[in-house]
Amino acid sequence: MYKAVCSALFLQLLLLPVFEVTVTGAEQKDKNEPVRIESEETLPGTDLLSPDIYLPDFLIGKQMDMFISGELENAINVRNEKWRFDGSSREEFETFLAEKRENFRTMIGIKDARVAPSEPRMPIDEQGTNDDKPYRMATVRWSVFKDYNAEGVLIDPKNQNPTQIVVVIPHAGMAAADFFKHVPYLEKLVTEKGARVIIPTIVGREQTPTPNGRPTLSARHLIHWTAYELGRTMTGYEVQSVLAIVDWVKATDALATLPLCVAGYGDGGLLALYAGAIDTRIDSVFLAGYFNKRDNLWQEPIDHNVFGLLNEFGDAELAALVYPRSLYIESGRGPEFEIKYPPAQMHTPDPADVQKEMDRAKSLIPDSFDKRDWIQLVTEEKKAELGSYTPDVDFTSAESPEYQACQKRMVEQLDSHNQELLNMSHMVRSKFMSKLDFSSLENYNKSTQWYRDYYYEKVIGKFDKEFVPFNTKSRKTYDEKEYVGYDVLIDVFPGLSAGGVLLIPKDMKPDEKRPVVVFQHGLSGIFEAGFRGGGYRYIAPHLAKEGYVVLAMQGMARSPMFRVPGGRKANCVGKSLFSFIIPQHEQMLKWLRTLPYVKGDKIGLYGISYGGRTAVRVPSVVQDYTLSISSSDFTNWAIRCASSRESYSYVGTGEYESNEFDMANTFSHAELVSLIAPRPFMVERGYGDLCGDAQNVGSEYAKVRLLYEYNLKIPERTRIEWHTGGHEIRAIGTFEFLKQYLCN
Repeated sequence: MYKAVCSALFLQLLLLPVFEVTVTGAEQKDKNEPVRIESEETLPGTDLLSPDIYLPDFLIGKQMDMFISGELENAINVRNEKWRFDGSSREEFETFLAEKRENFRTMIGIKDARVAPSEPRMPIDEQGTNDDKPYRMATVRWSVFKDYNAEGVLIDPKNQNPTQIVVVIPHAGMAAADFFKHVPYLEKLVTEKGARVIIPTIVGREQTPTPNGRPTLSARHLIHWTAYELGRTMTGYEVQSVLAIVDWVKATDALATLPLCVAGYGDGGLLALYAGAIDTRIDSVFLAGYFNKRDNLWQEPIDHNVFGLLNEFGDAELAALVYPRSLYIESGRGPEFEIKYPPAQMHTPDPADVQKEMDRAKSLIPDSFDKRDWIQLVTEEKKAELGSYTPDVDFTSAESPEYQACQKRMVEQLDSHNQELLNMSHMVRSKFMSKLDFSSLENYNKSTQWYRDYYYEKVIGKFDKEFVPFNTKSRKTYDEKEYVGYDVLIDVFPGLSAGGVLLIPKDMKPDEKRPVVVFQHGLSGIFEAGFRGGGYRYIAPHLAKEGYVVLAMQGMARSPMFRVPGGRKANCVGKSLFSFIIPQHEQMLKWLRTLPYVKGDKIGLYGISYGGRTAVRVPSVVQDYTLSISSSDFTNWAIRCASSRESYSYVGTGEYESNEFDMANTFSHAELVSLIAPRPFMVERGYGDLCGDAQNVGSEYAKVRLLYEYNLKIPERTRIEWHTGGHEIRAIGTFEFLKQYLCN
């Protein structure tokens, strides 16, 4: 009962809209909250920031989307550069394609070893059917991993041995047996051409209960969500299911030499293309209602999400991986649907776009090689010769009890597979971090650099761009007894800026330099949140009154309407929200150190909630922060993102863009703090905070304590302050920590 209540409360905490407004003096309701003013006064040496620019809307609502949309548009140029082939021989080109296949395998998370090949078998509780038909149909299942069995139907011609093997993958929501009935060509393929047809049933998008008691999710979304953090994908698992069939065929003497085709419709077309691109044992690939340009990948179902895909692979590049094997494209009707959560839509591919993508695929093969009939468009005229894998009507099997039972088995097995990987992930991370050198602080610092680069470049995603001049703009927005405040905006990259409110104490002496605290607000918040009561405890003015120069920085995680499209678009090109946040902090620190009243070597970062997450991630990369304080977020991040069991995990909430691909196998919060060390690091945590539990927070912090006290012999540089509050700032022990390391 307690867990159910906590789960419901936490969900409300995450999904409750946060309405942030700019408050003028006339509207002021909280006497403790400082009053924003309108002024054209600027910081010395800066230009006027237009009153029409409201930083949260400008940075997130306008700049972020335009910036990442530009990166998406440029992705085709990035791909073209990566697909530049400088060799001349067929052998060199095969080596080139083999390297691309390996890159693609990694992208879609094909990591787990499949079990030894075994013949698909009938379930004990079901029997073969169709004694009155010219074919035999049996419901079968086959082992993929030791703890997962795929399911489908196998159809054989009667009274003859098969002449070919065809694996046909339906669209999500279409049961295998129903798909056979709705694709007229399949019976002809079996009875007239002697094919053995195997049709897997793939995981659907019907709503399924989440084990942690959250609102139901699409089954594909549930599995993809937890798999993604573990370096796997829903798509990768189902490609593995197809390749397990290929393993069996090639290990069976009577079948090994038969032609092997993989075909698919809709989602099945995606899987067929991916399987054919990866495995050269597949002789031909047939796609129906899928092949297209992928410019709008971010708008497709979230289970299509592949981190960094468009930097190296569109459909044309994947088609090139099929070369010289045959690839047939049927561009007629494709599945059309919309999904409300996470927002997605799919449409029938435009024939003109299909042709352009096919032409692009041909251009990737050297002109000196034979390209005739390698990739073909299946026109209406050619369907009689080549067949059609499009169903006569789009349908759903969702109401079928047999389909529901099959889905339940597959989803439960895949979820258990993910949770077992999660349980073992701490050992994987420990092995990954084993290169750290504890022999001295100097050697330790050197040994962290490789991990720092890996985290930024491989996990978060680093923009390969040069910083631009600051071009600082400001305007005075606060004038209190103890301090004056300015909204500031600086340029980071072309088209991307950073900003916030800078508070300067009024009691500073001429030529005096003060330490700085950069404060980072939480999810759905804005830079002004730090000036308010409640869980924020007026932290920004409080710090200014203590004598610090304060920068209340605007984050990139304001509301779903801003951060979700940005995160999805960023993932397509191998980036995440922190790909924006890290360089913003880097540039802001550079700017702060140019101010004559700032101690450049005494700048701390203090963040709550999403800002607490920032206080773990940013200093692990940006070494110019003197110290870091994480409030109301520090925990076992792998469990927080990938557990379908824990009541406080993100699974089942609106935070699906928070996942970082393969992070559970590389860095949870303790590992990230190891990149902050030996700089001081502190955690602030309320026992009543529903964004985690004391056990996982404590065990994760114990790793930090082990690092600082035992390995590095600097126990005084870390601490955790537990308090009896909830998801809030306490600002007691943290102020002592700031004073100890910024003021001495």
